[in-house]
Amino acid sequence: MAMDRTNDPFSPNSGFRVDGGVEHASTFTGSDYRYNRATADGAAFYQIRRRGSIGAHLRAGWVRPLGSTAQAVGVTADVGDAILHPRKRFYAGGSHSVRGFGENQLGPRVLTIPIAVLQGHDTTNAACVSGTDVTACNPTLATLKDRDFEPRPLGGNFVLEGSVEAHFPIWQALIGAAFVDAGMVRQQTNPTLPRSRAAVTPGIGVRYRSPVGPIRADIGFNPGRSESLPVVTENIVNGQRTLVTLQQRRTYAPTSGSMLNRMVLHLSIGEAF
Repeated sequence: MAMDRTNDPFSPNSGFRVDGGVEHASTFTGSDYRYNRATADGAAFYQIRRRGSIGAHLRAGWVRPLGSTAQAVGVTADVGDAILHPRKRFYAGGSHSVRGFGENQLGPRVLTIPIAVLQGHDTTNAACVSGTDVTACNPTLATLKDRDFEPRPLGGNFVLEGSVEAHFPIWQALIGAAFVDAGMVRQQTNPTLPRSRAAVTPGIGVRYRSPVGPIRADIGFNPGRSESLPVVTENIVNGQRTLVTLQQRRTYAPTSGSMLNRMVLHLSIGEAF
C-alpha cells in the first residue's frame, strides 16, 4: 500500500506520504526461508515562508522467522526459529537512516578479523599461534587497534526510526539543513549475540537543487559510546575454512575521543526521506 500527497517528487516541502506492506513466506508459497514480515513508513512536510520547510519521518518494521525454516534448509532442529535470511532482517544507519552511523552500523553486530592478524599480535599464546585452539586468541591486546577489526551488522527482528529535519535557504539553489535522527534495532533470534542498540544523532547538511534532484552532503554526530562485541575469526583445518567466535570480547570504540572522530559524512543524491 502506498499513498503520496507531497508537492514535489524530489524535494517536497508540503504534504505527506505513507507506505506499508506485509509478507508471508511458508510451505504454502513454496519458500525455503519462511517468515512473517510487516513494514510501515511515513513522512510529512510543512512549508515555512517561501523557501524554508520542516519535515518528519517515521519507519517501523517487524519480522519473525517460522520454525519450519530449519527443515527446509536442512539445518538441525535445535537452531529452531533462529534462522532468518539476512535480506529480510532490518538494519539502521546510513544516509537515509540514522546519519550519525555508517551504512547499517546501528544495531547488533560482531567484529571480524583475519586469523593471521591475530596470530601476528598474540605471539606468546601457543594455542593461538599454532592454530590448535584459535578461540583462545586474545582480541583485547593493546597492539591491536580498532581499525584492525571490521564491524559486521547482524540485522534484527524489529526496527524503529524517526527523524526531524529543517531546511532553510543559504544562497540561490543552495539549501541548508539541520536534523535529529533516532533509531533502534533489536534481535530476538540468538541470545548469545548482542540483543539491541539505540541512538539519537543530530547533524547538519547542505543540498544543491540540481535538475536531477538534490545533491546532498550531511554530517551526523555519533554518540561515541563504546561496545563490548563478540569477535569472529576463521579457523583453517586441512584447507577448510570455518568461522569461530573467540572466547573473549573486545571493547570497540572507533568514534570515541575528539569531536572529529564522531563526525560521519554522507554524500548522496536525493533527500534523506
